[in-house]
Amino acid sequence: MTTGGNKAAEPQRYRMADVVRKTGVGRETIRFYIREGLLPEPERPARNMAWYSDEHLRLLRTIRQLKDEEFLPLEAIKAVLHDRDAHHFSERQRSMLDRMRRRLHLQRHPTGAGHSRRKLADLLDISQEELREAEEIGFIRANAAQLSEEEERLLTLWAEMRDAGLRRERGLGPAALHFINEAVERMFRAEVRIFSEHLRDLSDAETDALLNVVIPDMNRAFELLHTRRVRSFVNQFGAEAGEPKARSRRARGRPRGPTP
Repeated sequence: MTTGGNKAAEPQRYRMADVVRKTGVGRETIRFYIREGLLPEPERPARNMAWYSDEHLRLLRTIRQLKDEEFLPLEAIKAVLHDRDAHHFSERQRSMLDRMRRRLHLQRHPTGAGHSRRKLADLLDISQEELREAEEIGFIRANAAQLSEEEERLLTLWAEMRDAGLRRERGLGPAALHFINEAVERMFRAEVRIFSEHLRDLSDAETDALLNVVIPDMNRAFELLHTRRVRSFVNQFGAEAGEPKARSRRARGRPRGPTP
């Protein structure tokens, strides 16, 4: 007869080899994630022993999903994991997020009509170095043989910017655009704050409107405000450049005083 049937189950502990086998993530990658703060330190009862938990497995699967399906760079993944921990969503909000996740999934699929990575690189004359940098900033997935429509569009946008002047001989490549991801992260954090603090009881219709109207309109507002900011910057320098000329013309037109 066994005893202790009501005793709480001990938390599962795993060695590194178990974590690698269960998640498909390599040892060096797991250690790198720990150094970068994406994973917590394991329990270390001895110098050469480390125990990992179910939380490590969950986080590794989440990181892999965000890298493989959402194409996010590690800095963005760290921000996503931070946001999940920082905000306490109600059951209603979690239901809304799940509904939005399904809708976004349907919008992105099917995406089987994309070019292969090699074919698009040939068409756009994109080098291996450019592809590597595009991976680093999250434009495309690492080593993805078949590109999604979203990835195709991002690479095409890069090729257009490169051909317009952002060329390698000027020391520029896709990595120079990392600030776009930084701007997106700042904007997204503000959106999550609004969602968590003020949008706790949206109806299904309002949730759909948030996804199909509010978020696209925010993107358009961002585009308009960015264009306006660039325009004001250029106009400012145009005005400053024109002032000396205007003063010079006024000076030339001013009548001279009597000759002494």
